[in-house]
Formats: sequence, C-alpha cells, structure tokens
Amino acid sequence: MAGAGHRTVRDWHRYQYRRDDRGQHGFDDAFRLHRDRRRSEPRRPPRIAHPSVRCQHHRERGDIPGSEGTRAVEGSGRDNCERESEAGANLRFEWDVQAIVKTAEQLDQEILELIGQGLENRDDAQFNRLALDLFEYQFARNQPYQNFCHRRGVEPAGVSSWRDMPAVPTSAFKDAALACFPVEQAAVVFETSGTTQSTAKRGRHYLQTTDLYRESIIPNFAAHLLTDEATPPLLILTPPPEDAPHSSLSFMMGVVAGEFGRRGSNYFIRDGQLEARRLADALQMAVGFGEPVILLGTAFAFVHFFEWCEENQQSFRLPKGSRAMETGGFKGKSREMPKEELWQLFDDYLLLSSDRIVNEYGMTELGTQFYDVKLNLSTHKFVPPWSRVLIVDPATGDEVGMGERGLIRIFDLTNRSSVMAIQTEDIGIRRAQGFEVIGRAIGAEARGCSIAADEFLAANQRQ
Repeated sequence: MAGAGHRTVRDWHRYQYRRDDRGQHGFDDAFRLHRDRRRSEPRRPPRIAHPSVRCQHHRERGDIPGSEGTRAVEGSGRDNCERESEAGANLRFEWDVQAIVKTAEQLDQEILELIGQGLENRDDAQFNRLALDLFEYQFARNQPYQNFCHRRGVEPAGVSSWRDMPAVPTSAFKDAALACFPVEQAAVVFETSGTTQSTAKRGRHYLQTTDLYRESIIPNFAAHLLTDEATPPLLILTPPPEDAPHSSLSFMMGVVAGEFGRRGSNYFIRDGQLEARRLADALQMAVGFGEPVILLGTAFAFVHFFEWCEENQQSFRLPKGSRAMETGGFKGKSREMPKEELWQLFDDYLLLSSDRIVNEYGMTELGTQFYDVKLNLSTHKFVPPWSRVLIVDPATGDEVGMGERGLIRIFDLTNRSSVMAIQTEDIGIRRAQGFEVIGRAIGAEARGCSIAADEFLAANQRQ
C-alpha cells in the first residue's frame, strides 16, 4: 500500500483541473488517459514522465509527485490559477502521451510473443493485460475511434476488461480511416469487395506492418488444415497476391503458399478468371499419382468449378488425405447456396465428405481467421489465443446465453494498427469451445448493426 507521503495515479485524478475560455473547470482528457490498471499483478511504478504543471498553485499544495510536504502558501488556490492564465487559455497538466501509452513496437513485440506461445495457451489474464494496453494505444492514436468511444461514454480509465471496450461496426471502415498512424505510411491497404459498391465506398483496412498478420496466419492454418506429417500440394482458387494487392484473402494465400507450398502448388485464378481446365488437369494428375491435395478457395469459386464439371461431365476421386478449405459467402453474387448443398457438390465431384471440408471465417477488417475444427471431430469455430469472441444480443449488446444466437463481436489483438474491437454484421451461436456462424444479420438483428453504424457516423461528423 502506498505510504502517506506517496500519491498514486488515482490520487492525482482529484487535481486535474482545467479552465476553458468560459471559465468552466473540468477534467483533462489527456490526463485521464493514464489510469490505475486495476490488475491483479503487483503495482509497479507508473510508466509516465514527470508532468509539467503550469499551475503554480498545485505545485505549492504538494499535489505533484516530488513536491510532497510543501504547504500551500497564503493566497494560493484557484485565484492563483486564474491569475496565471492569460486570455482564458486552458490550464491543464501537460502530459507526454507517448510516455503514458505503450509504443507500437512494444505492443507488436508482446503480441508476437503471445502468438509464439502456441494455440493451446489460454491465459485470460495475459490477454486482458494486452487488450487493455492496446485499447489505451488505439484510444490515444485513432481519432475516429476515440470519438466513437466518447459518444459511448467510455475511456481507458474506466475500462478493466476487454469485454467493455466499444466495438466499431464493420461499416465504419467505409466511413473513416480507422488507423493509428498516418495512412500514407501503410505497408498494405486491404479493401472490401462487393459488386454494388463504388471504389470510394469500399471499406479500407490500413496496416502499418504485416508482421502480426503473417505470424498469426501460419500456426492457425497449419493446425486446422495440415494434420498429417506431409504437406500436400496447395491448389488455390484465388488470384495471387500480385494480381490482387488489396485483397486480404489473396495476401493470406500468399503467406500460406510461401510457408507451406510444395512442388505442384499453384493458383488457378488469373486475370479474374477461373482456369477450370487447368485445375481439372491438376486434379487428374493427383488422382493418377495417388497423391492427396489441399484445395483452397472461396465458396463461389468452388461452385463455379463444379458447374464447369457438370457441363464437361468431369468428376474426380481424390486420394485419401485430400481436403478443402472454403471461405466467404455469396455477398454481392447473383445466387446463394446453403452450406449443405455446397458440401454435397464437394462429395459429388471430388469425393470429399463434409468432415474433410473446413470453413474459414475471416474478413477484410480482421487480421485473424477462425476455422472449423471438424478435422478434430468438432463443429465449432476455433478462437485463437490472441483473440476473443462474444455473441451479443442485437438490442442490448449483452452476451447471450450458451447455445443462443446473436451478433458476432470480435476482439483481435492482431488489429494493432486499426481497431481491436469489431462488431460484425453476422449472426452466430455461442458454444462452450467457440462459436458457430449462421449467416448475415437480417430483420431486427440487422437493425442492431444499423444503429451502431449510425452512432459511429454521428460521433465523427465534422470532427
């Protein structure tokens, strides 16, 4: 416990007066960035620079560390504060925000260390500490997000759990540059797709570095698709990264191919066209040599290939050990297909049963992917240690009960460059070991997404 002569950060909050040009006193926002972390770990000295205080009155009272025991002189007080101000200038503590909040490099290093600890690590306290640090960082450096938090009445000083951090709707990435750095310095910019959107209204996700993205992809993919000792050739139904530099999915496939691609691996979409005949030749070669393959692509690309197979009376009995990963839905496409019907097509044309088909749930606005764990005889999505998922009631925002459905809300530490807390427009079911994805929100559930989007826009009008 702090001694009588030692003031804690919490003590200092009583003295953070400022006066605006109307003579009103209140709390200083920059000061409130620094808070008592309310953690179970032993208290350590604050990671802050000594504050420079223009107000002589507070120094005389001994309210500042290093000036304890100095008694207030007669005549000191708020009158002195006002006399020291000029032309109604604000009086405030001058904090070095970079001394209060961890740097991007510090956060990246700690998040990479968490990723490196493996997929079995479920240290909730470690995740919460990192999430709180990241929330402080993003609140301080991402102005649109800070505006949104202010509208919700939330600041880092009042947050002790990752569950309480405001989640921005995915539509916010269309309406503002949600970045913690100058966007012209972005290492890569991922854009949302959709045939009905103009380029100007596409969502954009700015990454200051791709390190977190890359390092989180590799162990997650391997655990859910590479269950055998040998790695089969990867047959990829997406454009290569050089053909789609703003596609997060193509970037992910590039990382996977670079890490796990062996001889025979290849891409089968070029210049926006599926090269169905070349893919069929590769599959026929695999069948002839008895060599398993892994097919990776979007659900729509697979449907396109199966339609080609039907037209050309082609089917394949893929060797044992073959599997497929399908991702994405049919948003912006002319037709929809239930997953059971899609799985039946895999069985009809490739002889792949549903337990050999893994769905990957991801989006442009996230750095982390969530895979089915069906290869381990389960049906839920796996949540990696560097992320957390809540299924929330669309009307209240509260977490639903086990087995109940609601909106999917994701907290992703790999989103260090942008916003960690993301409110999706997708419906899921809460499960004990993860969650299930049902589909896009409609009706009343979609109205919950719309309210959040309107709230974000209102918070950032004319900022």
